[in-house]
Amino acid sequence: MEPKLVRRAANKYHAWLTKQRRSQQMIKPENIEQSLRSLEDKASEVSRLTRMFAACTSGRKQVCHWDGHVVHEGIPSPETHRGLASRAIPNLCESVIKDAQHILSEAKRTTNTTNFPEQSLRDVVREIEIVTNAWSETDYRNGTLSVAVEGVCLSHYDDLLDQEVEVELGTFWIHLDLNCPTLGLEIEEDGEHYSSSELSHPHVSGGRLCTGDGDLAMADAICQGRLEDYFRIVEAILRTYNHSSPYGGGLRDWYADEYSLTYCHTCEDYTHESNVRQCSKCEESFCPECSKGSECTECNNWVCESCSTGCNDCGHTVCDDCIVCCEACGQPTCNNCSVRCNECDLHFCDSCVSVCQECGESICHSCSTSCESCHDNHCPGCITIECDKCGHSVCDRCVSDCAECGKQICNNCLSGTCGGCGSSHCNNCHENHACLLVGVDDG
Repeated sequence: MEPKLVRRAANKYHAWLTKQRRSQQMIKPENIEQSLRSLEDKASEVSRLTRMFAACTSGRKQVCHWDGHVVHEGIPSPETHRGLASRAIPNLCESVIKDAQHILSEAKRTTNTTNFPEQSLRDVVREIEIVTNAWSETDYRNGTLSVAVEGVCLSHYDDLLDQEVEVELGTFWIHLDLNCPTLGLEIEEDGEHYSSSELSHPHVSGGRLCTGDGDLAMADAICQGRLEDYFRIVEAILRTYNHSSPYGGGLRDWYADEYSLTYCHTCEDYTHESNVRQCSKCEESFCPECSKGSECTECNNWVCESCSTGCNDCGHTVCDDCIVCCEACGQPTCNNCSVRCNECDLHFCDSCVSVCQECGESICHSCSTSCESCHDNHCPGCITIECDKCGHSVCDRCVSDCAECGKQICNNCLSGTCGGCGSSHCNNCHENHACLLVGVDDG
């Protein structure tokens, strides 16, 4: 890195260190005590205004001191009520919250053990020169000091494969924003060694490094002006694999295909391809411990729990492709339990269909017609007779011909049968019927 860039980086970092040291020196315990007293006074005022607000919103009775009679009652001071609710109490509560946040921030700064030693600009320049000599590639642009870490290679013992596995990850750039070094770390990859989960490193996601236990050591190094130690710690984290806290599936994401390993959708771990079961619907893979699905009773394909449904009638497992939902109630049924309506040709569950009493065909409730006489459900084609008396539709079993006028009469409108000849008549014909056999003895 050119000497002028070294000086620019040193000026930026030295300015941040000076600002942090002065800010730490400005913290005084008496300022916190004064803020606490102010917060206590404001809290007392909030309590007083709240009691006043409660009095304004509740009914009040004014009692005469001489005879004890009530001379006035109602809600007093509407203007006071509106002023407390809209201005006084909200503004004071907001002020209390701000004071509390300020006190908390000052308390954290007081208990902070981080030490910012006084360093000259020459010391900072020398530190950055050490960084540029320690790494082959360094750069400084727009307030960011960058270091290239080459040849990152991670290894670990894979108990599933029962062997040591190494993975080449290539080069990583460590970017440190000197405007705010404690929060300005970003990791950039070379873009050549991505995993199956689109990660460049098992401990880097979105440019952010999972620092783990190195967090405190990094903060101490950056606050004490030890930039070389800071970059050394970050490089050590990049070159170390921690199997307990990786992103995605860990280091196996890089060599799973090479060793025929498959990622389990449920437990998010790898297993051998020979042990997995794949859902025929979603095509996700599951290890033996997580393959809790079952075979579809219709197509005999194995499906996971998310892609299978139990038939509402028989309880058998059916995949989503083979399930049939009742058009009336929406309950899932298998093909064996679903019934097709003879009229609309749609599928229904057994509870939402009936059998025509005439032809025996299945018919849904929407397409069925009820006989007005016996109230049995029938196909529309099986109820074609209308009573000439009332006009209602009836089935063949519930209609008779009048023996006198020949009209078709339903059982509800039929007056009865003649006691002599046994013929059926409508109301009009029954009254005028004069049967010659009435009163004749059998002998």
